[in-house]
Formats: sequence, C-alpha cells, structure tokens
Amino acid sequence: MNKFILSLAVLGMLVSCGGGSKEETKSSKEGKSEKGANIAYYDLEKMYTDLEFSKNANESIQAEGLAVQEKYQKLQQEYQSSMQIINSNSATVDQQISADRRMQNAQKKMAELEKGELYEFQMKQAQLENELAGYLIKYSEEYAKENDIDVIFVKAPGGNISYINKAYDISDAFVKYVNAKVGKGSQDQTMPPPPPVIEEAQ
Repeated sequence: MNKFILSLAVLGMLVSCGGGSKEETKSSKEGKSEKGANIAYYDLEKMYTDLEFSKNANESIQAEGLAVQEKYQKLQQEYQSSMQIINSNSATVDQQISADRRMQNAQKKMAELEKGELYEFQMKQAQLENELAGYLIKYSEEYAKENDIDVIFVKAPGGNISYINKAYDISDAFVKYVNAKVGKGSQDQTMPPPPPVIEEAQ
C-alpha cells in the first residue's frame, strides 16, 4: 500500500479534554467515575486508505516521487556498471579511464539530485505529513467532544495497542467526519507549520 507518510504512528494516543470551567471539569469527572470513561479508537491504516486528503495527497506527489526515483536509480546503475569496468582485469586502460569519468559524473549528479529534486520531494512529504497529523489531532478532539468521548486511541502497526475490542472502533465514522470537515475548505483550520528548511553548513 502506498503511503506518503510513515512517521504518523508516533502520534500514539490522542487524549481529548473539554475546555469548561474547573467546576464543570470536576463535576464531569465525578459523573464519569461512576459509569467509567468513554473510550474509542481509530485504525491509522484507514486514515491512509480512506481519507480523501490522504488519497489526493498521495496521488499529487506519487508521479513526482517515481520520476525522481527513476532518475536516481539510473545514476546508480551507471555508477555500478562503471565500477565493474574499472575493476575488470579484461578492460583496457582507455575503457577504465572512460568508466572512471562516467562514475564520477554519476556520483556528482546523484549528489545534486539529493540536494535538489529529492530534497524538495522529501520536504513536500514532510509538509503533507504535518498537515495530516494536524487534521487528525484537531478533529479527533472535536469529534470526541461532540460524541462524549473521553479518550481516543490510535491503532497502528507496531504501536502500543496489541488488542482492543472492535466495539470501540470509530474508524469509519471518524473518516466520514474528517472528510466532511476537510472538504469544506474552511479557513479556520489550524495546521502545524511546514518543517524548516535545513541548510547545509558551508
């Protein structure tokens, strides 16, 4: 499955808290202590496969990512084939000199690609990752408040949740909720800023 994001699993557990007064918070806690906390969870995999934002973001950068990857792989192949000629006992001196030039040229272009197109692509991935993380955090809190949920867990491969009853699964409902919210394109969405550009030391 294609994913433009991998580090979202570090979200772990999202806890949603109300913003009322101290007295309201105290009374609500006392009430919940009698019936127990309302918990729920969503499957992170569904956020990749079902959220319109994830699907659109993946489609928008997939072609660009494949193009950069193909360029890099061709340069790697050129580098490796040149190395084989250089290390070959049957190659002539002229062939080895020519192969050495091609190898150095491929190495130079790979370095340029890493600092240019590949770096820019990684920055786009990071920005989309931040946006999706922002949506999940923002709307999990809103969804929890609207549905009287105290804690929302995130179930993800390699996460801390090894088992949880399917009765607490809100994945499908949460996907619909976020799709509706993001689809409105409202201007009041508070998203985390894109990651800073890291400049290499001169």
